Amino acid sequence: MPKTSAISVRVDEELKAQAETVFQALGLTSSQAITLFYRQVQLQQGLPFAVRLPQKGGPSMCNPSVRGKYADLPTSSQEFVERKQDEIALEK
Repeated sequence: MPKTSAISVRVDEELKAQAETVFQALGLTSSQAITLFYRQVQLQQGLPFAVRLPQKGGPSMCNPSVRGKYADLPTSSQEFVERKQDEIALEK
C-alpha cells in the first residue's frame, strides 16, 4: 500500500459544506474526492478543466448558439465527477 500524506487547506465554510453535500450524494468522502482530483491532474498533466479569465464582450455561455458548440461538456460538478469516475473505471 502506498504511503499517504496529509494536506491542510483553508476553504470558505459554505463552499466546503456545499461540496461535501455533493460528495456525499456521490458516495465519496472529501478525501476520496480530493484524491480523484489529484489523480486527474496527474493523468492530464494539468488541471482537469479550463481556467481562464472571461473575455470582455465575448460570447456568453448562456447564449444557446454558443452552448450548442459545447453541448457535450458537463453542466454540473456532479456530472463532471460521474464522467471522470466512469473514465477511471474503464481504465482499470
